[in-house]
Amino acid sequence: MTEKNGAGNRGKASAGSTETIRKGVPHVQNGGIADVTSWQETEIGILR
Repeated sequence: MTEKNGAGNRGKASAGSTETIRKGVPHVQNGGIADVTSWQETEIGILR
């Protein structure tokens, strides 16, 4: 699970974003723009 490695570096914020991606819930519910930023950082972590 590379996702946990990427999210772990960013703390609970990215962990929540990762769960949002899995559930398919709109990011707006989790905090809008701030959550989108966390999602992008999580994606970078996954790619690395």
